[in-house]
Amino acid sequence: MTHISVEFSSEGRCLISHSPSGNSIVTDLPPEYGGNAQNFSSTDLVAAALGSCVFSSLEKVMVRESLEPGLFFISVEKEISHSPRMIKRLTVVIEYQKKLSDLQLKKLKKAAAACPVKRSLHTDVSISLIFKDSNGEC
Repeated sequence: MTHISVEFSSEGRCLISHSPSGNSIVTDLPPEYGGNAQNFSSTDLVAAALGSCVFSSLEKVMVRESLEPGLFFISVEKEISHSPRMIKRLTVVIEYQKKLSDLQLKKLKKAAAACPVKRSLHTDVSISLIFKDSNGEC
């Protein structure tokens, strides 16, 4: 089990500490809720967690399929709802700089869908996984 601690830092800011590593980060309120976007917001961290989880989920497939992990790029776009206040949509774009075969793409899509962060988010959050290779969206 991992222990994370959260402390008040200043108005709209928290200090988050990761006990196993001793690392810390500061978060701000998201701009949509009046924050100043000088640091990641808590909802940004959810988007980042999803992106890094998808990448980690894909990595074993990349290795088995002799794909180059350094040629994969993932971006996540987050959309916030104001009523109710929540993450409304997360769009994950997974790009590979070379051509993927149909079988490789099928395996990658299955691995991405199994990401534990994705599976942990409520179904009210719309999550799209978009794959692109050197030929475009696939």
